[in-house]
Amino acid sequence: MFPVDKYPSYNFVGRILGPRGNSLKRVEALTDCRVYIRGKGSVKDSLKV
Repeated sequence: MFPVDKYPSYNFVGRILGPRGNSLKRVEALTDCRVYIRGKGSVKDSLKV
């Protein structure tokens, strides 16, 4: 759980993914698990462009 309400302008999803998804790939490789990012802010909103 991330405090999105407390920090509305911080990009938590981008921080988890890292550049080109490298951070996420590293976590998945080290833990031998799949990581799913769900919830508010996990999908780019095309209307907000």
